Amino acid sequence: MSTCGHPDGEPGGGPMRTAIPIADVVTGLYAVIAVLGALYHRLATGHGQYLDAAMIDASVSLNGHLALGYLMTGKTPPRVGNTNPIAAPSEVFECVDGQLIVAAGNNGQFEALCCVLQRQELIDDPRFRSNALRVANRAALRQALLPSLVSRSRAELLAAFEQAGVPCGPINDMAQVFSDQQTCHRELAQRLPHGRGGEAPSLRSPLRFSRTPVLPRPVPMLGEHTEQVLADELGLDAARLRSLRERALI
Repeated sequence: MSTCGHPDGEPGGGPMRTAIPIADVVTGLYAVIAVLGALYHRLATGHGQYLDAAMIDASVSLNGHLALGYLMTGKTPPRVGNTNPIAAPSEVFECVDGQLIVAAGNNGQFEALCCVLQRQELIDDPRFRSNALRVANRAALRQALLPSLVSRSRAELLAAFEQAGVPCGPINDMAQVFSDQQTCHRELAQRLPHGRGGEAPSLRSPLRFSRTPVLPRPVPMLGEHTEQVLADELGLDAARLRSLRERALI
């Protein structure tokens, strides 16, 4: 959280949490990778092993270059909000009907961005002639670009940037995520049969196997498999199960 800046992108803002329990999720992903590696090791050697998966390990590792930068220099990385500390302009901008992120990481992309916005004079501005200079003069560059962005629609800007080869993307809310053409094409939102003739919303697994596709299954109803478990695992016969039902125990 100490490296995540103010929601408005102000470096002086307070620390911000992520919107999802990212430590839990990432630890689970690392654990699965470890399990798969251990299974291959067992296939090769016949030996199993104990796996230790800790959320603090996964969380620190996830910091990547920020953690390594601190270990190499002893300098604590500051909060930079929605900006990219090593490239400019590479941040979130407002447009007339929403927000988008632009990431111009080199001179060619910056020149293309200036041409799309019809601000070619910025290309030869001595403050912005290299990426290092643009990072050093980020605030001035942002103020120079804003007027050319806030008056245009997001769809228009995204199409123009993509055509010019400027990396960009929309900042979507959840409704926009699930109405996105690619999200719909990939069928990420699903409805599964559930209960007594009903349906339940679900997310499609991001794992796509050509030979062994993931088969989506709805969450079981309360007690749905009780009799099956008692019969298969504990060996209860039909008479015993009937007796439990009659006494409302199952």
